[in-house]
Amino acid sequence: MHPFTYKRTIGVVGIGNSGKTVLLTSLISHLKNHHPELLGLHPGSKKQPAEIICFEERSLPGMKIPMLPHEKYYNSFRHEMRWPDKTADALYYHCAFQRRDWSWTDVELTFIDFPDERFNDLLMLDDKVDFAGWSTQVLDRLESHPESRALAADYLATVKRQLSAGVSDAETVLRAYRLLLVLVDIPDLLAGNVGRK
Repeated sequence: MHPFTYKRTIGVVGIGNSGKTVLLTSLISHLKNHHPELLGLHPGSKKQPAEIICFEERSLPGMKIPMLPHEKYYNSFRHEMRWPDKTADALYYHCAFQRRDWSWTDVELTFIDFPDERFNDLLMLDDKVDFAGWSTQVLDRLESHPESRALAADYLATVKRQLSAGVSDAETVLRAYRLLLVLVDIPDLLAGNVGRK
């Protein structure tokens, strides 16, 4: 153990099915089983190679979200040749390690894997998308993927009931949408009130 610790928290964000969880799982595997020729690091010393040693997976006692099941996801695409299941909750992975070329400093990294559902609202940043266009895109996204469709089943049923009855009860639809966000969103990571309710 060294006297100083370099700590960083890194969030992985992006649209659905873009490979965030696979990227993160691969990166963790490279850190855990470090081969300098496959994952080069900027050298910190001319005397020692830039190599990761003493890698340790750790849990964070204060975290209110589940830990990313690295081994399960790694085995899923490395040995079973299939993608991991769609991420519905925010997940974290925390690790500590040393670098052979750093004499005084340990490293601690925390990764946060955010599900894509939270980023539906980013569509509103496009000046060309009005509220009706945004709503259509959100509905299309929710209905186009089996996992999203399952998570949003109650909300989608509420919308369809409203449309088929020719009724426009905005409060009922809004309530159903908010319940959907509670199921799959990240209300407040910094406050620790995170994940599936």
